[in-house]
Parts: sequence; C-alpha cells; structure tokens
Amino acid sequence: MSALEMYDTPRLNPLVRTPSRRVAILVALWIATLAVAALWLDGPVARWAYRAAIDRDHPGNHVLKMTGDWRFTLAVALALLVWHRQTWQAAGLLALSALTGGLLYSLCKWTVGRQRPVVLIDPLAFSPFRSGWAGLFDEPNLSFPSGHTCLAFATAACLGICIPRWKYLFYALGLFVAGERVAENAHYLSDVIGGAGLGTLSAYLTFWIANRVIPWDREKAAPREAAEAPQAEQGAPGEAQSFAAVGARVPS
Repeated sequence: MSALEMYDTPRLNPLVRTPSRRVAILVALWIATLAVAALWLDGPVARWAYRAAIDRDHPGNHVLKMTGDWRFTLAVALALLVWHRQTWQAAGLLALSALTGGLLYSLCKWTVGRQRPVVLIDPLAFSPFRSGWAGLFDEPNLSFPSGHTCLAFATAACLGICIPRWKYLFYALGLFVAGERVAENAHYLSDVIGGAGLGTLSAYLTFWIANRVIPWDREKAAPREAAEAPQAEQGAPGEAQSFAAVGARVPS
C-alpha cells in the first residue's frame, strides 16, 4: 500500500468498518434510547409538560413544528425540482421518503395503540390495533410515534443526502419539531425519539432502493466547482462512488 493510499484510507473501528454494521449499531442505539425513555423518562417529562401548560395555539409553536407539516415538505420538494441539479430525482427522493415514512408511521401508531399524554399520562399503557381496521386510518389520539417528528426527520435526512453541507441545519429544524411536540404534551419523549428514527430510516431506505433503480448522476450531483475541475483531481474514470458521498448543493 502506498503512502497516499494509507493517508486517504480512514481508520475505522473494526466494529463499524462495514455499512451494515454501522446501521446495526445505530439501530441498536436507537432502540436502547427508546427503551430508556419509555421506562424512566416519559412519565416525568409528560407531567412537567402538563404542569407547564404552554399555549398550543401560540404562533411561535406553529413555526417550530412547521417542518413537520406535509405542506412544508411539498414546498421543499417543489424547490428541489426547480433549483437542485438533480431536479426530479431530488424532488422524487423527498416525496418518496415522506410517503414511506407516512406509511410506516401509520402502521406503527395503529399497532402500538398508545394514547397521547394529554389524554392519559400512562406511558406503558398500550392498546394494539385500537378501533380495529378503522383505527388504521382515523384514530386521532394515538401518539407513538410522532407523525410531525417522523416527517420532519424524513425531510431532514433526505435534504442531508441532497445538500450535505447544510445537513446539521436540517436536523436541527427536526429537533425543534420534536421539542415542541413534547412541550405541548401531545407526545411522550419516546414518541418523538421513535418518530425521529423512523423518519431517518425511511429516507435512507428510500435512497438505498432508488439508487439501485435509477443511479444518481454524478456529474449533476457534484458541486459546480468540482464539475469544472480537471479529471485528474476528480479521480479515475469509472470510479464508483455512493449517492450520499456526492450529494449536491443548491446553486447560488
């Protein structure tokens, strides 16, 4: 191995050298965090939110949870369609990520059957398949996972793939949504943790499938300055790179 190859090769822990192991570790941490929140944190946090009794109709609360609204996601998808280098591929990825997250969220909420803390503060009370098949489509008082948080993180994860330089901003906006949903006592802490993980998984699952059906166009996805750089600086022709590694930036 040459000195250059040794310099370019990241030194990873043996436990996280493969993507499948990294995903498994992250999912395990997510599940462990869910368990800790459900067993020890949900009750105290929900009782605090009940005593705080914030004004749910305050305009500031609507602004905080705006990124968890389907209309916001639709507007962002249209913006990607107009301004992103990948146009319909980027917009389609966001739309499919949101749809996947919505389907998984509905199934989980109906299967778990947990009531909102604003109705009853009992985080370990579950009523699976509440209201039968009708509950799958119309049962407003079920709380796990948080739908707003799920959509906000599906949107954040997708935008992080398409515009990686701003990914921390996108995830921060998702955290605002999660915090607002807990503060207004609409959800337990574990509800928003579940929604965040489910939304993120939905986006990356959609990306993984989409990249195998319609591969990401590297030339369009690369930043403008990289696209204009000499071929020698961009790597050998035909060199394989992942969708996520070459995420695009919005042209200025």
